[in-house]
Amino acid sequence: EIINVQRPDFNCLYNFLNALIAHKQYKLAMEWTGKLELWQTTNSTSLPPALVWTPVSVITAMATAGDFENALKYIEQYRLGQQFPVASLVDGLIAHKLFKAAMKYIKAFSLNEPRFQKKVLV
Repeated sequence: EIINVQRPDFNCLYNFLNALIAHKQYKLAMEWTGKLELWQTTNSTSLPPALVWTPVSVITAMATAGDFENALKYIEQYRLGQQFPVASLVDGLIAHKLFKAAMKYIKAFSLNEPRFQKKVLV
């Protein structure tokens, strides 16, 4: 679905995207990044820099907010493991005692560092 507007209210869109992130509506935020990218391409228009949201910028917002599990989920889904400090995000899960999630992403990203050995996490 294409955004059907000629002159979008950029301030409103900016506030909307930030509210999605603030309220952990990451799936919607990812969908809207795609819609805005499509709108930009279809209309041969550049969005203001504050509205150039990408999956990487949404994931960065998740990690910055301390939502390591969702950040890792989307890093895995979008295959962005090379663009993020995955081991540090897994350390964040361990620090929050989210061992099951930590093990899932240790396996998913094949983290072989000694600190991630199963006996350390038990």
